Amino acid sequence: MDISIHKSFADFELDMEFKTSAKRIGILGESGSGKSLTLKCMAGLEKPDSGHIEYNRNVFYDSGKKINIIPQNRRVGYMFQNFALFPNMTVRQNIAAAMRTKEKKSVDDILKRFELSNLSKKYPRELSGGQQQRTALARIIASDPDMILLDEPFSALDETTKERTQSRLEEMLSDYDKTVILVSHNKDEIYRFCDELIVIEDGRAVICGRTKDIFEDPRYVSAARLTGCRNISELILTDKYSGIAKDWGMTFLFDEKPPEGTTHIGIYENDFVFCDTKEKNCFELDIKRKISLPFGNKVYISTAGGEEIVCGMAKNDKFTKYLRPEKIIFLKG
Repeated sequence: MDISIHKSFADFELDMEFKTSAKRIGILGESGSGKSLTLKCMAGLEKPDSGHIEYNRNVFYDSGKKINIIPQNRRVGYMFQNFALFPNMTVRQNIAAAMRTKEKKSVDDILKRFELSNLSKKYPRELSGGQQQRTALARIIASDPDMILLDEPFSALDETTKERTQSRLEEMLSDYDKTVILVSHNKDEIYRFCDELIVIEDGRAVICGRTKDIFEDPRYVSAARLTGCRNISELILTDKYSGIAKDWGMTFLFDEKPPEGTTHIGIYENDFVFCDTKEKNCFELDIKRKISLPFGNKVYISTAGGEEIVCGMAKNDKFTKYLRPEKIIFLKG
């Protein structure tokens, strides 16, 4: 897949560029960052002002060569946030409408595969959110697409339904060996489903690569925040192996030289350990507030620089005098 597109609006500019050969791809970004717009350009629902879109050596769009394949000929299955089922059609009719063959057995097979046989005569308004999603996905699979685009597929579901639906979606896509792109602002969904990740901010790709690698080392402040790093401070380097975390009012000593261009450091809230004696890079445990959660706690710690540090604790962790980060990540602004 080779994407390089530009589209301007009065108050927003999309300038997306990435290449990937992965089969399970995530696009992670905040609301309004251009995630859905990117998908719509790929599907042909929006036309870029300029650029190039290519998938499996098929050129969908090329402004220089005046190519713009209509959506129906791109063989792309698009699942909208609201599932976009035909309201005046039953589950069976919704699925049959997408199939190239109208054989009853083929529709029955799809209904059975997606556990919809007993709902086949119901209309979308009579279905739960999870059932609507299964129907929408079944309709997409029935059209035999070369690529599936999932636009925030879990955003309308409550937490209980979301967990169950995510598991079912994984099962239903397990034997689909073509490309699936999942757009989300939820880091957990992306980590669970996607082998490769594209992090976008303000209409631009910040970083692309293996999902686990980016979560381990996000490299950029915006990517760190989106992957769940809440402790980020501007860094003033004092020499090759030390620097002052300006927001925390503390000097850190590093085991390795920060990469060229480092402007910030970050610490994930679960990357702390408690210690009784003052070790290298220790925070004194000045607790500002504590939040009790079902399976752990969050502790907010005051710092000399004024910005608080958030630390995740297991239920059986005991408070000590000091807190030390097990891992520090270097970031570019």
